[in-house]
Amino acid sequence: MRLIKLHIRNYRSIVDSGDTRIEPLQAFVGENNAGKSNLLYALQAFLTSGTGGVEESAFFDTNNPIIIRATFGKLTSIERKRLRPYLLGDKLIIEKQIRLQGDRKSGKIKPNAEYHGYIAKPKEWWLSVEEVINHDGQRPKWEQVASQHGILDYVKDESGKVTKSSYEAGIRRILLEREDIEFEEPELGQTQALGLQPVLLESLPSFHLLPAITDYSDEIDRRSSSTNFRRLMADLADRILRFDPRFQEIEKALKTVTALLNVPKAGEQREEGQERLTILKNVEEKLKEVIARLMPSVCSVCLEVGIEPTREIFSRGVSIWVDDGKLTEVVMKGHGLQRCVVFGLLQAMILNQRGQLISTPESHTDKIEKDERAIILAIEEPELYIHPQMQRLIYRVLKDFATTDQVIYTTHSPMFIDLSSYEALGVIRKDSLETGTRVCQCDYGVLDEESERKKIPISLQFQFRKKPNVFCKKGDSCRG
Repeated sequence: MRLIKLHIRNYRSIVDSGDTRIEPLQAFVGENNAGKSNLLYALQAFLTSGTGGVEESAFFDTNNPIIIRATFGKLTSIERKRLRPYLLGDKLIIEKQIRLQGDRKSGKIKPNAEYHGYIAKPKEWWLSVEEVINHDGQRPKWEQVASQHGILDYVKDESGKVTKSSYEAGIRRILLEREDIEFEEPELGQTQALGLQPVLLESLPSFHLLPAITDYSDEIDRRSSSTNFRRLMADLADRILRFDPRFQEIEKALKTVTALLNVPKAGEQREEGQERLTILKNVEEKLKEVIARLMPSVCSVCLEVGIEPTREIFSRGVSIWVDDGKLTEVVMKGHGLQRCVVFGLLQAMILNQRGQLISTPESHTDKIEKDERAIILAIEEPELYIHPQMQRLIYRVLKDFATTDQVIYTTHSPMFIDLSSYEALGVIRKDSLETGTRVCQCDYGVLDEESERKKIPISLQFQFRKKPNVFCKKGDSCRG
């Protein structure tokens, strides 16, 4: 699956971007403050659950919703099968609307998000939970309906019962596995597709954004678990370390520490040597005496010490030290090295997601849960703090990555522009506050021959003219 078109309205400086074509390796160039980064952050908001971090300040006009519409194509056969009810032809078109609404309890204005899309209902009523309710009333006999239509084995839960939720889960499985299901013509949903969001977020590309940070310490902030560094560290513990035979030693040690510091849970059996430290019992009794003098109703006090699991330890407690002649933590290095480290971590995380980061023993190969989701890598100014020679090297890495997944980036550097691939270049302009940020792109076929592409003067690469045909031959048109 790849993102092939993006349309944004009312987000930050973007009043209406128009339909923006997105290529596998997509570059956006433009003057400072034209709104290049806003395209990346709007895409992040779209591919993030909930409101995607959008706040009131992100609305160009607070009286209207933010609307982000994304069109996906190049679906694999598995993706087409899984998303069959939501496809319009061979494309998946999804719209996320974010509105400002008043909270009844607090009275504050908060953003609220909804997904909308094309939905084709199965022709058979019993293949839709909503249609079963319409057919049999608010309290359908789910097991009876399933039995009548021969789908009982699909819709039972672990206990063998059939509930609304288990029926819905079973229907999803039927729609995925069976080829004989017929659908009505798809229609654009006018209300939020409540059953759409979980399926969508599991199927849409995985999104990784490398912002134009100025300090590596932003990435390793221990208060955050969502930065590239923290996500990679969590993955290392959760998906890689457990393949080491000695990983169990870590698990056993954490279990022992937990036992030494905490009271056994009801029915918990502990091994010899894992009895709780006696001194903690004494501390609790003293605390109880002191507190009971102030509050006589207090009968006991119990201390509970939380021990983080391995995943959390690696997510929050790891720092990186680099020896470049002097072994120090990365936060003590220059911005250029910091930027390279974060970029390297992002690449490592992507390799890990592809199952290519480490060589896994054959005995564990079947235990790896391969993530087949496509990846969108978004980078804000990849040239930041990077020497020009290394910029070209990074560009080649991005180009290679785009052969299997997708890269979208903003840049001011000619090292990241290949004008012979003009169709993958978007020029961002903001002619006025009223019109906001717009994207100018050339249509396919402006230069058909390879020889024509090679003749484009390098000097034209950053001539940001007001004319829409800045990169086109005379007589050809350029949208924007």
